[in-house]
Amino acid sequence: MEVSLQSFRKRYTYDSQKDLLGKGGFGEVYKAYDNEDKIFVALKMTQNIANSKYNLIDEIKRFKKLNHPNIINHIEAYEVNTGSSDIHGVPIVYHVGVLEFADQGTLADLLKEKNASPRIVEDIAEDIINGLAYLHTQNIIHRDLKPSNILLFAEGEKIRAKITDFGIAKQADATAVSTQLIGTVEYMAPEFFSTGNITTSADVWSLGVMLIEAFTGLHPFGKTSDGLSNEQIIGNILTKDLSHISDGIQAPYKDIVTRCLLREISIRPANANEIKGLIATPQDAFSEKTQLISHTSIPSNTLGSTPAGGNKWFNFFNKNSNFENSGFGNDLKQFYFNSQYTKWFIIWIVINIFFLLLGKSNHIKLDVFIPFLNDLEDYDIKILFSI
Repeated sequence: MEVSLQSFRKRYTYDSQKDLLGKGGFGEVYKAYDNEDKIFVALKMTQNIANSKYNLIDEIKRFKKLNHPNIINHIEAYEVNTGSSDIHGVPIVYHVGVLEFADQGTLADLLKEKNASPRIVEDIAEDIINGLAYLHTQNIIHRDLKPSNILLFAEGEKIRAKITDFGIAKQADATAVSTQLIGTVEYMAPEFFSTGNITTSADVWSLGVMLIEAFTGLHPFGKTSDGLSNEQIIGNILTKDLSHISDGIQAPYKDIVTRCLLREISIRPANANEIKGLIATPQDAFSEKTQLISHTSIPSNTLGSTPAGGNKWFNFFNKNSNFENSGFGNDLKQFYFNSQYTKWFIIWIVINIFFLLLGKSNHIKLDVFIPFLNDLEDYDIKILFSI
């Protein structure tokens, strides 16, 4: 909708200094009062520049149709003609998006205060997961999930969280490859720096990073605001040991965080709807998905670095026997064992040797062995086989 600067100022009242809520690469956001509807709103503004890849009007129109309690409401979009021109005689036009105003600020603001109760954080986490699940149902990848893009609203005694800022969101397309590093490095999934094939699973990774930050107050990979370079942060994302990444977080979010931060896309939840299912029935869902990986390879960087000498048992048996291409050998390679799982590996080997001595042609598959491990309280063993 095209309006004059006079009409725009008549409807919306704000102070460009006092009411500035934030600014970034895609414009500035102000708190304003809507004199017609008698409510406070947020105005997102950007100057219309010819040949710019970003168009705020298009963004508002695309996402205005979204309807979910955990997604920010896109109210209207305006093209405001200032009535003046630049030095080249080109009319100066602003694009303005009208959004609902978050009276409790952002999740980033809340985390800085460091006084949120665990119950509030859990409510916010559930809201974010519900909102993200809705986006993924609509085939939308957000691509820039971070605490500053989570808006908070007061609803009685509860805090409602809503996802905002769809400036770089796109339709999910399995064939689309990102050739530009767009977003916030601290929350990017490993595939941003490798294949460039960005799917809804990349949002799941960002969700996991946010949840750790919300529940522990610490960012798992470090931040540029703490003095780290982008290169250092990317290095942490790609190589940091993640085996204890969820320590200190209570169930069900302990399991959820660990699953969100699986580096290998094939075993990370594909979308937030899978995470939503874990909240509904965390123990059952987790046990259901904690199964034998008899057909799925687990790369060595899935759960972080492998301790030195961690593959000594496989190397020994592979060198001294002829089962590398057998079913037994393939299952052995899928075990992804290291030194901390040696005793369970030995038990598995002994059982299978016993069966071989009895002349049994079939070995005990891991999908028989792992249900026994699932009954253990050793979480690290259970999550090792989670897919």
